[in-house]
Amino acid sequence: MPSTLTQIAFAKEVGLSRGRISQLVAEGLPVERDGKIDPIKGKEWIANNLDPKRREAATGNAPEGKLGMVAAMRAQKLQTEAKLVELELKQKEGKLLDRAEVEKAIFERARFERDAWIGWASRAATELAAALISNPQETFIALDKLVRLHLTELASTSICISSNGEE
Repeated sequence: MPSTLTQIAFAKEVGLSRGRISQLVAEGLPVERDGKIDPIKGKEWIANNLDPKRREAATGNAPEGKLGMVAAMRAQKLQTEAKLVELELKQKEGKLLDRAEVEKAIFERARFERDAWIGWASRAATELAAALISNPQETFIALDKLVRLHLTELASTSICISSNGEE
């Protein structure tokens, strides 16, 4: 190792920016007459004069340091922006559906199926009564009651759809 280093070389040696080294020189970091820094004296001065937490934060090695928090916040912001861009792309490709439209379509389909089942009970009751040789009105009442009970049970069952399309 050379006996003295330029401020740029010393900055690389200690993991600080050239600008920070200039600030430290102004604060008293020892410099030779030619503007170079003795690495041993410089490192000793930094160890004695800089707060270790600030030094860690300045080099980015301390996650709880200010720069570590800023870096984590920036990373989170970039991840969020990337997710938004991905969603916009999926929307443009037609791979995303409007939630309100989907809910409306599901509701209309459920209403259609309910009405179809109730209508089926009315049609099936006459055929069932003829096959069983029973009173069509009593058969309809019994069948309608069972269909409506079954529809009530189905209505109380939740529809589970996960975000990745699996049930």
